[in-house]
Amino acid sequence: MHIMNMKVKGKCSLSLSTDNNDSTILVPYVGPSKDGYNSIFGYFNKENDIKDLYSNDFININFINGKNYNLFNGVKKGHNIMNSIFSNNGIPLFPFYSYNGYENYFILIPNKASYENILSSAGKENKIISSEYINVNSEDNIFDLSKRLTPLLQLSNITEIEKKILKDALNNGYFSWPRNYSLTNISNEFNLSKPTILFHLRNAEKKILSALIK
Repeated sequence: MHIMNMKVKGKCSLSLSTDNNDSTILVPYVGPSKDGYNSIFGYFNKENDIKDLYSNDFININFINGKNYNLFNGVKKGHNIMNSIFSNNGIPLFPFYSYNGYENYFILIPNKASYENILSSAGKENKIISSEYINVNSEDNIFDLSKRLTPLLQLSNITEIEKKILKDALNNGYFSWPRNYSLTNISNEFNLSKPTILFHLRNAEKKILSALIK
């Protein structure tokens, strides 16, 4: 057995809605419906504009608004990804996710031939950006992979401002020792007070730590 990872650039409204806005869509379930359509369930953070794009390929969709993210479920036109997986003996490992305009898939496959056939089939309607597969030597490997994927679901409620502040702090040495980038620096960068910056940093840190520990 092998685990395959595939990064795709396609025309799906879900991935298009994450292009150039740092938002993320997480998809815990996709299932073939009929005539090339898939039933799908997922959620996205508030900054995403999927509501402006879903009519491109959804024939029906329902939204449930939450505090930090929105749920959706519906039926949408497939782009030959799920069909490529199932027709070549692949088993999808959820969640799939879209980020920065790309779709990311994790798939359990029986052999290298299945890997190559999935790439060939999916590549007919989508641009394959990158792919790889690793050997699975025991059921423990699959369990470990699931544990690594699950935090993605829990991290989707990090807000856009939290993400930007955290990225700025990380890239400029706020978390280095000795620290060479201070709250004052971050405050000046975002034109926000130091208590506000600290509030956002601690919120983001709490969410990340909670996801990792769980």
